[in-house]
Amino acid sequence: MTGDVSLVWFRNDLRVHDHSPLQAAMASGAGVRGVYCYCPQQWDEHGVASLRRWYVLMSLRELGQQLARLGIVLDILEAGHFSKVPFVLQDYCKQHRVSTIFCNREYPLNEKQRDRKTVNCLKSLGVTFKGFDDGMLVPPVALKTGQGTPFTVFTPYRKRWTAW
Repeated sequence: MTGDVSLVWFRNDLRVHDHSPLQAAMASGAGVRGVYCYCPQQWDEHGVASLRRWYVLMSLRELGQQLARLGIVLDILEAGHFSKVPFVLQDYCKQHRVSTIFCNREYPLNEKQRDRKTVNCLKSLGVTFKGFDDGMLVPPVALKTGQGTPFTVFTPYRKRWTAW
């Protein structure tokens, strides 16, 4: 069912420059499209201020213009809520014959749940995910205690982070 289209899923990283998922998609040799899933109900649940909403929408306008200069279409998909994102992306991937989704990982709880459900939903289509950690100095999964578990005390974490 998949074709030869790479999809860059923009979320909170609405930029073109120094964007590893976009660079990787462009280097893949496939056609590239961009997508943003608009979820105003999710914003409502989290009390996102109207100024922040305006900023995101204006940033999307600028992102679309920058991508257009690269010959890449940015589609904004109305999902309403994170719970609908997997199905909206599933339909989109079918329609555009997407083979790979490139995105920056997001670590908050709701975002991780959305992403896990999206990956599972798209497995049946053969769509693969390639995640990147552009938005942080040290990815959360990179630092572990000597026993391989997450830190629970700040001072040892800080020491490991500084040494990293």
